[in-house]
Amino acid sequence: KNNLLFTSIGNLSLGKGVTEWIKATIEVCKKREDISFIWIGDDVHIDESYTMEDLKKEVLDSGFSHRIILAGYQTNVPEFLKASDLFLLPARNESFGIVYIEAMAMGLPVIGCNAGGAREIITDGIHGYLCEPNNVESLTATIIRAADNMETLCEMGKSNIEYVQNYSMELHVERLLKIYEK
Repeated sequence: KNNLLFTSIGNLSLGKGVTEWIKATIEVCKKREDISFIWIGDDVHIDESYTMEDLKKEVLDSGFSHRIILAGYQTNVPEFLKASDLFLLPARNESFGIVYIEAMAMGLPVIGCNAGGAREIITDGIHGYLCEPNNVESLTATIIRAADNMETLCEMGKSNIEYVQNYSMELHVERLLKIYEK
């Protein structure tokens, strides 16, 4: 099998689902040797009980630090997305989720939570997959489901490029003008 790269982008915060991401990626690495993960985002203080150091230690202790990478802030995010097979962000409460649209515009299928803006953007099985929020088992199973269906994921990625045109600024302005003209 080819090695797969699943990329996540966002501040390392509880709202972005980083704790579930860490636990699920470790579980996936135990079951699959062909998937690596990278999280690109500021190493912000997560909360008083769970810090960036805790995240790094959890990854290091898992023995998978060569496949689960916390890359911190990066300026060349599009390059990471181009190298990726899937975009993964298990955010619990993403209000709109522009990051999903950006990943889809790059031709990537996406995994998000069945909550907030992600469920408004992602149709499960069409644009990618939805998992249940705050649920490590659901996220783990969804990642494996995606990896088991790479041919489908490739088709999803291709169709996502066209799909995200529905979110273009030009289209929104055009729709608003039609409303005002009535």
